[in-house]
Amino acid sequence: MFVYSKLIPMSLKGLPADLELTAWTFDPEDPLEKVVMGVRHRSRPIFGAQWHPESVCSTHGQQIINNFRDIALQFWAGDRPWNNPTPRCLLENASLPPPISSKCAIVEEARQVVLGESLPARRAPDTHLRSYYVKSVTLGKGPEAGVLFDAVFRNTSLDGEAWLDSARVRDVHSRNSYLAAASFTLSYSSRSKVLSVYQQGKRLMFERLLSSYWSWLDYFHSNIIQKNVDALDAGSLGQEAEVGQPLLQLGLIGYFGFEMKREALSGYRYGATDPGEEPNTLPDSQHMFASSVLRLDNYTGEWKLFSLIRRGAEDPIGGHIDSVSPVGLTEAEFDSLLERVRRPFSPDFTKLPSTIPEPLPSFTALDDEKSYSQKIRAAQNAIKEGEAYELTLTTKFNASDSGADPYALYLSLRARNPAPYSAYINFPVHNIAILSSSPERFISIDANGVAEMKPIKGTLAVSPDKEEDERRKHQLATDVKELAENLMLVTTIQSHIAPNVGGVHVLKRCFPPGSMTGAPKLRAVQILDGLEEKRERGIYSGSLGYLCASGTVDQSVIIRTIVKHGDQLELGAGGAITWLSEADKEWDEVMVKANAVATGLPKGEVAK
Repeated sequence: MFVYSKLIPMSLKGLPADLELTAWTFDPEDPLEKVVMGVRHRSRPIFGAQWHPESVCSTHGQQIINNFRDIALQFWAGDRPWNNPTPRCLLENASLPPPISSKCAIVEEARQVVLGESLPARRAPDTHLRSYYVKSVTLGKGPEAGVLFDAVFRNTSLDGEAWLDSARVRDVHSRNSYLAAASFTLSYSSRSKVLSVYQQGKRLMFERLLSSYWSWLDYFHSNIIQKNVDALDAGSLGQEAEVGQPLLQLGLIGYFGFEMKREALSGYRYGATDPGEEPNTLPDSQHMFASSVLRLDNYTGEWKLFSLIRRGAEDPIGGHIDSVSPVGLTEAEFDSLLERVRRPFSPDFTKLPSTIPEPLPSFTALDDEKSYSQKIRAAQNAIKEGEAYELTLTTKFNASDSGADPYALYLSLRARNPAPYSAYINFPVHNIAILSSSPERFISIDANGVAEMKPIKGTLAVSPDKEEDERRKHQLATDVKELAENLMLVTTIQSHIAPNVGGVHVLKRCFPPGSMTGAPKLRAVQILDGLEEKRERGIYSGSLGYLCASGTVDQSVIIRTIVKHGDQLELGAGGAITWLSEADKEWDEVMVKANAVATGLPKGEVAK
């Protein structure tokens, strides 16, 4: 007896005469129908089984693998009914010509390790005095996050500002919110492979990378930032270090757009462009360096300030990016910042006029139900042919805002759909603002190097009726299709995390988020490229969050998110397609997700 997670039903009807049935189960939808689980050829050494020993819910996988091994050993030992000649050297037969081996994913991963893309997650202790240290001050209870953001950081930097806003305070992942402004910004295009660095609104550096951006950023984060910053230890952060609960002191805040898959997926091929050619003016990745961060503990209401202080004249972070002004603060500059930060905490503080939320405009769908259903059927055909198990199909919704303030729009979204990974990030150099109400953690790495991923699959609208809401929860938790989606996703990601791998490299290994691709990931992405008509998803479906100078990481999946570029707004939504998917229900799920964020769309209640 073993537990098996079924993929596709295969009927006994039409089984060729030269195949013998060795295992079967009963179809849960039709108890009288047998489903093929194992076959073997009657005269040749060919065996087949429909099962996944690596799946997190499969049992006795090791024994089944051993059985296959034993069958092979018996066959080549001569204990077999077949008269096949003993093969020549297996290595000789398995050798591949360079045009094939050079494109092999295993070869590619080995090459990346040789190039140093895999770096230790925890740096070894050293004795030299680092160029920077982190200084913190506890400010106590004070104004609401929006008031402090307006008073201290908003519109203070030409390079941008960020509010990592745990808006759904009752959620377990909503303990801390962070406010920051940019000291400089990194911007990258995966098509042209051009990295640009901006400071004070001007481009300092323009470089076409020979390696991947993941490699450059891994080196910059691990060897330039982490190795030169004395971060605070866990006991100085004002919170107990909980497993799976990383804390941000200061560091990089931004996003990796979905198109960063080009440099993350081994074996993925795409066409490069010239450095000056930008088919999509949205950078595929942008990160601001926050040298000062305000943290709000939503459980206690306590505020804490963290700042990067330079010990002397050395500025290795600034030197690495050709900075025109030093990165970090002097002690005198920190005192000045602290004075400015403390003003809103004073009873005599005159609060600035609050930003008035602006209603979100009406969105229009790029696909209608008919065209989306056709894509669903095409996805299921690929699944039927054995090309994939699950495909996360998406579509887009667009609107024009006539020059509305993106922050005012975010305040409307925040009120409409508060979420544990809500965020407002503004990159003014490219006129891009991200308004996110994501409910899903992509990956986190805490102070002890423990990595956690929490993929979400299955969406139903919240009901105002408590009894009906409980019924929907139970329905979702016991739905065979939804459980299969989540199972395949967890199985896909479980092998991506490994010991002794640095934060950026872990992100690369796991990117793009499996909940936004399907399984197996590479083939799923290739199929989705065709189904979505080579249309770039852009920032949607990527990840957003921080890379702390201490080595901690927290990233959300970019869903339930509006991207504002100029006066255009874009929203993505979709769902995982499996063999059991029903087109009308999948379209309803897309509309439920879109209506959580947008207005003006047909049917679908708000999902929260």
